[in-house]
Amino acid sequence: MSQQPAIERYFSTDREDLRKLADIYRDLQPVVRNVNSSMGEMTLQLREDYFDIYYQGNALAKVDRPRSHGKYVVHINNKFLVVRPWDAIPQPFEFDPGLSGLQPFCHPHGKDLYHQRFEVEATKLAWFFQKGHLEKVASNIRRVNNGEEITFEQLVMTDNPPRANFIIIDRQVREHGNRSQMDLLALARDDPSGSFHFLILELKLGRNKELEGPVAEQLQEYIARIRDHIGDYADCYEKNYAQKWDMGLFRPYADKAGLSSRINIARDPQSVEGLVVVGGYSQFGASATKKLKASHPNVKVLSMARRLNPKEAL
Repeated sequence: MSQQPAIERYFSTDREDLRKLADIYRDLQPVVRNVNSSMGEMTLQLREDYFDIYYQGNALAKVDRPRSHGKYVVHINNKFLVVRPWDAIPQPFEFDPGLSGLQPFCHPHGKDLYHQRFEVEATKLAWFFQKGHLEKVASNIRRVNNGEEITFEQLVMTDNPPRANFIIIDRQVREHGNRSQMDLLALARDDPSGSFHFLILELKLGRNKELEGPVAEQLQEYIARIRDHIGDYADCYEKNYAQKWDMGLFRPYADKAGLSSRINIARDPQSVEGLVVVGGYSQFGASATKKLKASHPNVKVLSMARRLNPKEAL
C-alpha cells in the first residue's frame, strides 16, 4: 500500500477522475471570473478535493467537488450570512435579506453549529456565486473584522500578484497530521526560465512579541517540514499551479508576468528558504527585529514600512 503524500492541495487526478476535471473547470468559470475581477481581494485556493474562496484573508466559502449526487456542497460561516454578524446567531437561523436567495439551497448539517451547508447544482453555480451575493457576504465579513494580522496578510497578497520570478502559491498551509500552519507559501526563482524554489513567508505585525525571537523557531520548523517532504511538496504545488492555470486563475497575469502553463519546482531540500515579513508599527518592529537578529543572525527579515515621502507624490 502506497504511503499518503504529506500534502495534497489539488483535485485528485486518478484515472477515473481525469475526465471529470474538464467539467469542474467549466462549472467554475463564473466563480473564477468573479475572483479574477476582484483586484486581489478574493482568492481561490485549492485544497484536498475541495477549494476555499477567501475574501480579505477570511474564508468566505468552502466548496467540495461534486460527489455521487452531482452537486457542489458549499459551507459558509453563519456570521457572514446574517444581518448582525457581531451578535449571537439567532435561532431559528434567519438569512440577511440580501442573501435570502441562497435559502432554497440550504441543507444544514445537524452537527455543524457554525456553518450553513448548501447543495448547488452545476447549472446554478453561477447564480449562487453571483457578484451581488459575493458582495453581500464580503460586506458582512468586513463588519465582523477579524483583526490586523489577517488584514496584513491580505495586503501582502494583494500587493504581490503573480510575476515571472515570484508567485504566492498558497495561504494558511499545513500538511497531514500537523495543526500549525504557515501564513503564506511562495515560489521564487532568479532565472525567469528556471525552476522555482519554496519560500515560506511568516508575517508579523511590528508590535507582535513573537518577532523578538519565537518567530525564528517557528520559521525553522516550517522549513524543516518542507525539506523533510520536499518531493511531496514539489509534486503537490506543480499540480496546484497547473490546475489553477487550467481553471483560468492566472489569466489576468499570464502575458504581463510572462507565466507559462506548467512549472518545475526544485527537489533539493536546501533550496527551501524562509522570510519573516514585518508590517506596521515600525518603531516597535525595528526594536524587535534588532533583538531577533542578535539571537538569530541567519534569519532573513523584510520590513514593509509605510513612511511617507511627499516628493514622490504624482
